[in-house]
Amino acid sequence: MTECERIIKDGILPQSFFEEEVRCGFKVTKERKKIWAVELDLLKEIDNICKKHGLQYFLIGGSLLGAIRHNGIIPWDDDIDIGMMRKDYETLLSLYNEFSSPYFIQTPYTDPGYYYSHSRLVNVNTTSFSKKFVGQPIHHGLFVDIFPFDYWPEEGEMYYERIRFLNSENSTYMRMSNDFMDNEDRERVKKWSGINPIEAYEEVQKISTQWNEKRTPYMINGICTIYAFKRKLMPASCFSKLIDHKFENFTIPIPQGYDGYLSKQYGNYMELPPIEKRGTWHEGVYFDADVPYDIFIAELKKKGDN
Repeated sequence: MTECERIIKDGILPQSFFEEEVRCGFKVTKERKKIWAVELDLLKEIDNICKKHGLQYFLIGGSLLGAIRHNGIIPWDDDIDIGMMRKDYETLLSLYNEFSSPYFIQTPYTDPGYYYSHSRLVNVNTTSFSKKFVGQPIHHGLFVDIFPFDYWPEEGEMYYERIRFLNSENSTYMRMSNDFMDNEDRERVKKWSGINPIEAYEEVQKISTQWNEKRTPYMINGICTIYAFKRKLMPASCFSKLIDHKFENFTIPIPQGYDGYLSKQYGNYMELPPIEKRGTWHEGVYFDADVPYDIFIAELKKKGDN
């Protein structure tokens, strides 16, 4: 039984959810719906554990934008992101044993070799990986990204840039296991600082949590450095209260201050991008909701398609 068949059998999503449709001029295929279904099932499992232990989580980034603009996943998106206040985040990670197969909490401690600064809940019976990290011996299943939010000072950009450097170094380290590196990655590896990846990870967490006792007026998902610091730093008031909002077939918590958050992150967030920019966000990534990653990768290597 595939994961999507299980999801239908268990009543998580109806068979009709998987039907191909056009949203905002973008064709959402059955295969994309399968990816969404696995990720929504992961989100539901997080919701179950959080409710059991009195923990709070909320949609962030493109997932929050999707909730507000589309009442669900952005049609051309392919992942789900959630945020948690640091204390709840650390508690959730400590409960990793409560997630049973196919669910797996992924951190550097539960999955040695995984050195992203944030955590994931992974479905181990599926496939999701970037070609750049295909050789890394970790769980490469479809996932929900989980990010902690910390109090930060308005003048904290230098600390953010240090985290950006450490994230880049760990990303470089994770490329080294790839037997099929391209020239760009080979050059990148030559410049690697040699920092121990677990020490880099722990420094990132230490930097980002140092102001939590002071409860500054600002909060940030400081361990994720894909955007500029000023775009990421948010008034703490944005997250002072959570409200429920429709997200596909479910009702999911979002920050009551979503307008301020989304406006700063995306500008006029209700305006759709041009049609030519409505495509898969994560290029160079393999997805398969039906095949476990170990089988998928073995077949891929056999074909020499890396």
